Amino acid sequence: MAYLAGIDEAGYGPNLGPMTQAAVMWRLPNPNLDLWSELQDVLARDESDASKIPVADSKNLYGKSGRLASLERGLFTLLPMLRTPPLTLDSFLQDVGALGLEELRQEPWYDPQRTIPVEYPLDQIVLDVEKWDRHRMSLPSGHTMQTEWTFVAITPTPLFNRIVEKHNVKSAATAAGVISLLQKLRPEFLGQGWENVVAVDKLGGRNFYGAILQEAFPDCWIETVRETAAEGFYRVKLGCPSDLEEHDITRVDLRFTPKAEEKYLPVALASMLAKYLRELLMLQFNEYWRNKIPGLKATAGYPMDAKRFLEDIRDTLEKERIPLESVWRMK
Repeated sequence: MAYLAGIDEAGYGPNLGPMTQAAVMWRLPNPNLDLWSELQDVLARDESDASKIPVADSKNLYGKSGRLASLERGLFTLLPMLRTPPLTLDSFLQDVGALGLEELRQEPWYDPQRTIPVEYPLDQIVLDVEKWDRHRMSLPSGHTMQTEWTFVAITPTPLFNRIVEKHNVKSAATAAGVISLLQKLRPEFLGQGWENVVAVDKLGGRNFYGAILQEAFPDCWIETVRETAAEGFYRVKLGCPSDLEEHDITRVDLRFTPKAEEKYLPVALASMLAKYLRELLMLQFNEYWRNKIPGLKATAGYPMDAKRFLEDIRDTLEKERIPLESVWRMK
């Protein structure tokens, strides 16, 4: 048995709203199993076939439809911690041990009681879950092929600004989230044998990840296998002095790859989850300001429109005594 985990983010580029990152870990007979081929009869990379459950990079789902239902169908079917809807957003974030949750709760626009799913019908989720389980268990590897763990990291604007100010570079915020998620994954790998993989969608133009991994695994041996524009490939041996209760040495291969969601299904799920959480939180952000300013046009938070939105709310921002740095990312 082995684990294959995927990490991806949403909301790195905007000036408004949080950055969200997610890690999804699957249990498999071996980490090299081609999940896309294995599950092609029940999963699809787009929504062209309504009989199949869509799992793909969030840009191919939400980016084309603009509907949360495009993300909810796959997420509520394949992530076990979402299988008892309706849920509140806060209870889900608690269940997955969301990093940054306490900071998020301090934002005046955060509604912990937001019920999810928002758009996809509950009765259809039940049918999709039954279809998924039936198909998965009919495969020879079915009993060892499923989502095992899900973790998320949320970086609200004030936290984003503090990280950037400390390191004087925007990419430090993304790196901090990846480090935190790797640290959450670490204990789940221990004692699970030698073949484990973590695939991470490449962090912008970064080609070297040794420093990130050294911070995530400070007491472990890290081997650099390959560092190119096409892939950063590293091996980490777990079972270190800090893991004294574990006696087995576990190897984890880490691959930082462009468009990782096209090769690794857990990365696609991580992309969907990160985007879903980002859009839910932006929905709340827009509702908060539109309740205060009737007729205000909603924003997705990206640079050009974000400037318009900031000017539209500036008077109310000052009247409510909400600091600019709690709303606007400085980089």
